[in-house]
Order: sequence, then structure tokens, then C-alpha cells
Amino acid sequence: MASRKVNATRHSRHSVRRAPLLLEIGVEELPPTTLQLLAQAFAAAVVDELRQAELVDVGVEAECKYRYFATPRRLAVLVDEVLAQQQQRVVERRGPTMQLAFDHQNKPRRAALGFAKSCGVNITELAKMETASGAWLVYRQTLTGAKLGEVVTESLEKILRQLPIAKRMRWGDGQVEFVRPAHWLLALHGDKPLKTTALGLTAARYTRGHRFHADKKLRIPHAKQYESLLATEGKVIADFARRRDTIKKQIAQLITRANRAAKNGAARLQMDAQLMDLVTSLVEFPHALLGKFDARFLKLPRAVLVSAMRDQQKYFHLTDDNGKLLPAFIAVSNIKSQAPQQVRQGNERVLRARLADAEFFWRSDLKTPLAARVAQLENVLFHNELGSLHHKSMRVVQLAADIAARLHADVEKTKRAALLSKADLVTDMVGEFPNLQGIIGNHYARHSGEHKLVADAIEQHYLPRYAGDKLPRTPIAQAVAIAERVDSLLGMFACGESPRGDRDPFALRRAALGVLRILIEQKLDLDVYQLLQTSQRIYEKSAATTRITAIPNAQTIAQVFAFMLERLTAYYQALGYRGVEIAAVRACKPSKPLDFHRRLQALSRFFKQQPAAAASFAAAHKRIVNLLQKADLNDWNESDDAQPRPRYDSALFQQDAEVELARRLEQIGEQARAHFADNRYDQGFTALSKLKQPVDSFFDEVMVLHDERAIRNNRLALLNHIRLLFLCVADISCLQGKG
Repeated sequence: MASRKVNATRHSRHSVRRAPLLLEIGVEELPPTTLQLLAQAFAAAVVDELRQAELVDVGVEAECKYRYFATPRRLAVLVDEVLAQQQQRVVERRGPTMQLAFDHQNKPRRAALGFAKSCGVNITELAKMETASGAWLVYRQTLTGAKLGEVVTESLEKILRQLPIAKRMRWGDGQVEFVRPAHWLLALHGDKPLKTTALGLTAARYTRGHRFHADKKLRIPHAKQYESLLATEGKVIADFARRRDTIKKQIAQLITRANRAAKNGAARLQMDAQLMDLVTSLVEFPHALLGKFDARFLKLPRAVLVSAMRDQQKYFHLTDDNGKLLPAFIAVSNIKSQAPQQVRQGNERVLRARLADAEFFWRSDLKTPLAARVAQLENVLFHNELGSLHHKSMRVVQLAADIAARLHADVEKTKRAALLSKADLVTDMVGEFPNLQGIIGNHYARHSGEHKLVADAIEQHYLPRYAGDKLPRTPIAQAVAIAERVDSLLGMFACGESPRGDRDPFALRRAALGVLRILIEQKLDLDVYQLLQTSQRIYEKSAATTRITAIPNAQTIAQVFAFMLERLTAYYQALGYRGVEIAAVRACKPSKPLDFHRRLQALSRFFKQQPAAAASFAAAHKRIVNLLQKADLNDWNESDDAQPRPRYDSALFQQDAEVELARRLEQIGEQARAHFADNRYDQGFTALSKLKQPVDSFFDEVMVLHDERAIRNNRLALLNHIRLLFLCVADISCLQGKG
């Protein structure tokens, strides 16, 4: 656990007892959505600390075998072959050379006496060490290794503090904090309990069984008996994967029996891995049961039924062979009741009430056309400095119309979709089932007679909802999705609500990445900076007629643009691109994400397909940048343009290498610029690769920083011409010497 770093000679490991180490923390019910993550992080941290303390094998990770356990009431880890104590170590501390330590009469000098004092020993306790570079005075000390219990105690609290817990809580009168109140601590090394403490608890060899089936202390004789005793006497399946497999088998058996009982039975489980993990995190002793509901509820939209079962009740829904919902569900209980029929009826009764509410909301909501609800958005606050949801919708209408025109989409249908995009938020159905926003809006729009493209856009403009989610398919939906996110990004930054650290309450990182994914993956050649500028003008116009107080300005636009560029790094690294390649393109700040994508692809291919030329150019470009930084740019740059064209005079050339470079640069540069202007970056790089030989010759034969100012500035101008040519794609000096 706590690392004790020494340069030491160690005794044989066989002299110290090895046994499996078991640590368990018993708590009140843990958050099911993070249970598995917490357990894995806890186990990995324990093993990492044991490795640092050299209490387990420190070689290949596979050499240290361990298992984690996770149930609603416990986090545990079992590590094989853990030493009971760190090995003895002989610590060496080198002092001065023997020549400096003693005089010709072998009397200790000040250096030797000072070294002995710093070591806290008499000079007679020091030794002599012979090396290839000479003889040295040395102090050797044998240290006894720390016991496992000491190491665990020293590090366990640190491990628990560093777990990925979003919000910690206190309980009782103490100051201890954890994700949930802790009630017991188990620590065993083989068959011996460890003396350790954590979270205000003292460790023992006891765990607790199932809250209802075996609510008692369970004595664990040996660490290896933990899982089996919990299962047999405690009615707890501690292993997360095993518990999940148990649930899957029980469900499969239920479906098989149901299909056999039905004459034309063909029930199929709609496997939902996320729901399966959630249900596994909610139970310690799973018992699956099959329930039914009234077939009349099948008239409701499928999404409503699935949401009631999956999201609210954590039930699995069933379908027939054609994917049509069946009036049946599977629930997973945490107990095996002696009256299973009552448990089944109880679950059916709860679901029936949910579906009856949904049926009532459906019928009630349909009495009011979706468009008639837009005015109600005035009463829903978006942000106290940015107005109501109605104000936001009006801004999104204008921005979406501008985007639709650029995408050659139907502008009027886009404006209609943007206007109605948030109207379902004031319906009773979304009030009860918040996760149906957009989805239920699609249904209500169709019932109100809206065009199919408009209705679909209401649902799709929420896409992507999370990393890897699907994207809006139609240009109308894409325009509304982009507009809604750009408006939020610009407005929230203007309010000072930009993300800080892990804090991002308005999900602005997700919003920015959503815009970028839509533009890149749907191949929409839109300029993000222009979109931000258009949105900013809409905010200014809106401020004249509404009470919004936060109005974005040019600085806000720059902040949001930089923020969006930052999001590209994680996005492309996940796709396998190197960080230095991404940084090279980011340095040029392309304002079109699709253009960024094309540049990055071409740059990556260039370095893979022509590594010699690419490496040469990266080195040359880095050298050019360094030379230009040393020079006074104003001394030779004759233009005040944002990107001035370098000017050089061929009459000032003195060597063949600079004449040849300039000649080739004029030919190849014109070709490359034409390719880059048409987004043909691969062809542009191919053209630039022909400059390798003249560039190499130039640096081999020409002294750039010549003593004569005119010649020096002329050569710098020639190099700047090359620099600007490459900056049409990326700053490849970022790749110099990088992997």
C-alpha cells in the first residue's frame, strides 16, 4: 500500500508467509449506476498499492491475480499470494570518496565526520565500497519490512478518498465521509484477521448476509471461503458477473416455460445490457419473475410502455418474433418469496398504475395541439439571464433557419420544427416521463397534423444524447440540433457558466461534441465561427425585445470557439489519431470541423505513407519556426496583412541551393495551394513531398543567419514562404521528435 522506496538487497521471499488478502467494506445500499465502477476502482487501487509496497509480485500485471466483488451492500477485493510482511532490506547510502574522507594518516576528515553525523552513526560504523570509478565511504543499514496490517492501515483511507465518488456524505456525529454510511470492515490475510481501521471502523473477520434472508453476522474462517460462505449461509451472490449470469439464466428459463405453456408462444427478451447491469447492481440474491399487464395499454406508443417498464420499474420488456411488444414483463426481485404469486401480483399492480397514468396523460395531452403549447414556454425559465424557454425557442428558430439555408434544406419546415422543438416539455406525459422529451413531441406533432419531417426533427434534435449515440438524420433535424446547442453554448458562456474541472451542470461539453459530431460525421461543411457570430447577432436583436441580461460578445465567441476546438482532441484520440497530429491541425484553428477532419486525415496518411519525407519536413519546419522566432519579423515582413505573403528577391541569392529551392517552391507551391484551396489535402501533401530534396540541400549548404542584413532577411523570407505553405494544412513542427 504505501510505497517504501529503497535501494536495497533483499532476503528470499520464501522466508515470509504468503496468503490471499481479503478486504471488504460493508455499507448501506450503494448507488446502482456506479456500483461496478466503484468496485473495480477499489480493487485496482488496492492491488496497485500492494505492488508499490512489493507485497505481491511486481512484474507483469497478470502475475498478481485478484477478483473484485460488488453488491448493493458491499465492496470487496480478494488478492492472491500476498506477503505478510515486507522483506528485510539493506539500505546503502554513498558518502564522499575515500580520498576526501581520510588524510594520508588515515584520519577522518571533515567530509567523513559530516557524513557519519548525517547518518546518525559513529564513523566506525561506516564501510568502504569499491567501484569502477574508485573507492567510496558508504553507510549500510538493515531495515525490517513493514507488516501487512501496517501497510493496509496506512493506505486504505487514501484509497477510499480517491475513489470516483461524485458526492460524499457524513453520518452520525463523526466527520467520516463516504458514498454511503459504512457499517463493517472485514480484513483477512489467509485465516488471520488484520489489525486495521478505516471509515471509523475496526476490521474483524465478520461480514453480514442478505438483509432479509440472512440478516446476521457471518464468520469467515479463511479468505478463500468468503464467496462460498456468503452464497450458502448469507444468501448473497457476491461476484457481480456471476450474479448477472444468474439473472440471465433465470430469465431464459422463464421465457422457455412461458413459450411452452402458450399454444403459439414466441416471446423474446429485448436484451438491454445497461439495464441488466443496473438490475444486477440492485440485488444480492436475484429471483426473476414473469408478469403481465392489460393488452389495452399496447395502444399507447411503444416508447411510453418501454419507459414505464425499463426506466421507472427496472423491468425487462418482451416482444414477439416481429419485434412487437407483448403485454408481459420480467422483474427481478431481491428475495425468493415463499409466496411468489403475491410478489408477481404486486409488481403487476404497480406497473398497471404507471400505465394507467400514462394512458390518462396521453388522452389529456392530445386534446391540445402541440403548437398551442408554445406560448406556455413563457412560464418555463431557461436561465435567469437568458430568459424563458420561449425566448430560447425564438432564437433557435432564427439560427436554425440560417443553418437550413446553408444546408439547402426546407427553411420553413426547419423554422416550424425549431418552434415546436420544446413544446412537449409542458405536457403531462413529459412531466411524468422526462426521458420521453422529443420522442413524445414527435407523436403529438403527428397527431396535430404536422409534417413528418417536422415531427421527426422534434425527436431527432436531441441526438446525440450521449457518447456514441446516433445522430439526427435529416437536414431539418440537423439544423435544429446544431442551432439549439450553439445557442446554449454561447448563452451559457456569456453568463459565466463555462465548465470548470469536473463541473459541467449544463452539459456544455456534450453539447459542443454533439455539434462537432454532426458536422463531421454527417459531412456538413459549415463554419462554426460563422454560426457563433450569427447566434451572437440574434442574441443582440433578441435583447432589444426581451429581458435577457447576458449578451454574448466577440470575446464570448472566441471562448466558445476555443472550447469547441479543445473537444476535438478527445474525440480524435478515441478514433486512434495521435495527440501531436491533432495538435498540429488545431494550431491552425480551422473553423470548419469537416475541414479539420480532412486535414487531420491527410496529415496522418502523409506521415504513415511517406515517413521519411514527413519526418524531414517536421524537422525542417521546426527549424524554420525557431529561426523566424530569433529574427525580428518586422525587419523583413513588408505587409501588414493578417497572413502576409513572404517577399524575397532572387537577385540577393548567392548559392545554388537557395536558387533551386526558390525555383521549386514557385512551381510546387502553386500546385499545392490549388489542391489545398479545393480541400484536396492528400494531393497537396504529395506535391509538397517533392520539396524534400531542395529543402534538405538548402539547410546543408546555406547559412540562413548571414552577417549581411539584406541577405539574412531574404533567406528568412524564403523560409517563411515554406512555413505559410505548410500552415495551409497544419503546423507540422508540432510533430518534430514526437511519437
